Amino acid sequence: MLWLWIVATIVVGVVMISILVLHRRQSFRIEPLRCVGPPTKLSLPFQLINIIGDEIYRPLVKKPFYYLSLKNMQKHCLPLEIEETVLGPTTKNFYEGLELLERSILDKKCYFTSTGHIALAELVKLHVKVRKVVIKYLYDLKQMQVQLPAVKRPIIITGLPRTGSTLLFSLLAQDRRSRVLRNWEMFEPLPPPTKETIDSDPRIETVRKLQKLVSIIQPNYTDEVWKLHYYEAGSVEEELLVMLPHLMLMPQAILLHPESEFSKWYLKQEGKEFVYSFLRQFIQVMGTNYHPESHWVLKAPIHSLFPEELMNAFPDASIIVPHRDPCEVIPSWTKLSLYVLAHYVDEYDSRFKVDGPMICRNTANHMSEKAKRLMDYREQHPEKKNQFLDINYHQLISDPIGTVRRIYEYFGYEYSDEFEANMKQWLRDNQQGKYGRVKYSLEEFGIRRDEVDKMFEKYLSLYPCHPEKSKIV
Repeated sequence: MLWLWIVATIVVGVVMISILVLHRRQSFRIEPLRCVGPPTKLSLPFQLINIIGDEIYRPLVKKPFYYLSLKNMQKHCLPLEIEETVLGPTTKNFYEGLELLERSILDKKCYFTSTGHIALAELVKLHVKVRKVVIKYLYDLKQMQVQLPAVKRPIIITGLPRTGSTLLFSLLAQDRRSRVLRNWEMFEPLPPPTKETIDSDPRIETVRKLQKLVSIIQPNYTDEVWKLHYYEAGSVEEELLVMLPHLMLMPQAILLHPESEFSKWYLKQEGKEFVYSFLRQFIQVMGTNYHPESHWVLKAPIHSLFPEELMNAFPDASIIVPHRDPCEVIPSWTKLSLYVLAHYVDEYDSRFKVDGPMICRNTANHMSEKAKRLMDYREQHPEKKNQFLDINYHQLISDPIGTVRRIYEYFGYEYSDEFEANMKQWLRDNQQGKYGRVKYSLEEFGIRRDEVDKMFEKYLSLYPCHPEKSKIV
């Protein structure tokens, strides 16, 4: 009969603990007046992980049971002397960033759930592993004195996000004489693909399966995110994924408190040369077996935080800067970030709920800094004036083909009938709202238009991009 008493005691204990945990959890449950993220529901296993991690483990140990740490990430890195041989002396700043990120996510102001900590740690680890493989490859090439192909006159789209840059990027990718990174290449870059295999490589399916793993956490993840930004293993993709191994965590950065140590490191302009050394060499490697007949096409809004480093890495680049009303850009980017990172938080728990106004103000601060740095760079380097072209969002949307034709004429690239036919076909196949739409506004986040207009006063005077004032040519 002893075993019956033991089983009964265990069952009663589990029931009592469950009741206490659920009671504690219920005390923090709220019904949000407005849900600023997507309609999210975690899968049952990750609901349980949050219950165990957030209600039992973290209150006892005072930190998450699994989280991103400098020590764990260092296991997936090469010796510093090898990395510095490839990326230069500022490489040590990467490890400073890792340390500050660890401290910031363990700070009491960070409201990530246990699932959020797991997701961030696994995301960074995945890309740091790619970083290690690529750096080792580059190091071996240096030892053998192998010369990589040059990146000549690339077209680079930067500026604020949510300005039609993805549309423009996708259209420019239709020029078969250009070269654009595919999503899968940034997860499985070696060996570099050939022109013949880039769209049929078996690694595409490997990455496709990898990206579907997020559905284990949040079953509706892809459906919701695609409403705002389409991504797929075989499609073209911006190079932010190449910069992610060096902690260019553009969406994650706005979720952290603006005074966090990592936020300050992320926004710091000095010492980021290693990020762009890696990016340039990555592009060169990917061009070894499939080099463009004409030019590379790149796109990442984050470049506008580091224009000096960008232009040092690609000194003869043709830079396209799309412009859109910041009062539309800011809530749109905030909303996209919250959709991408919905499983990091819990909208129905007061401890892990997104602070909408704070996140939106973080976005506004990051966007104003992007605008300021790019404007300052252009003012300080008048000799590079002809390397920049400004594009208005409303003009791009109303006449995408004409906009691309003007870009090619301005920079002197060869425009062909085949290229135009490809663009027209892409536009027919990818109409706006194809995967659904998401509404967004400043008011949703409790931010006033006049606040934003004041932050962007100089920007709006140089690039009037309210719909009624769109005169950029």
